[in-house]
Amino acid sequence: MNTYRFWAFAVLGAAWTCQASVITVDATSFTNGLNSQVIGGLSWTSSPGTFQKKTQAGWTGVGISGGATAGEIDIGEYLTGMILPGGLPFRVSSLILALLFDGPEYGDVQETAQIAITRLSGPTLYFTLMNTYQASGPDLAV
Repeated sequence: MNTYRFWAFAVLGAAWTCQASVITVDATSFTNGLNSQVIGGLSWTSSPGTFQKKTQAGWTGVGISGGATAGEIDIGEYLTGMILPGGLPFRVSSLILALLFDGPEYGDVQETAQIAITRLSGPTLYFTLMNTYQASGPDLAV
């Protein structure tokens, strides 16, 4: 079973391609207060806590309520999407992560997002994005 985990992000907007159809999963698809829900052919769970949407600067994201910051995904919190039993493999054609702060705004120092993809045909892949603060210029995400 393929597992997709998203750490420390506030906005999820993704489009999955399954054969000839496109499935779009975004924050508006989630229901506040649930910790398990089927959206776009995937079974989504939050751990620990429940789904909590949050809007900032025109972006609406899904996070988790019950931890340090409601509506965000903090250290030790996970948003997981799994293919349903009998589901078809798919390709993630796009993924949006936003609202990673670098420090001065809310005291969040170099927020980091990590995505882990567990595949049937190979090792787990990890992707990490960090927003780094630069006082003399624009922010840099690496």
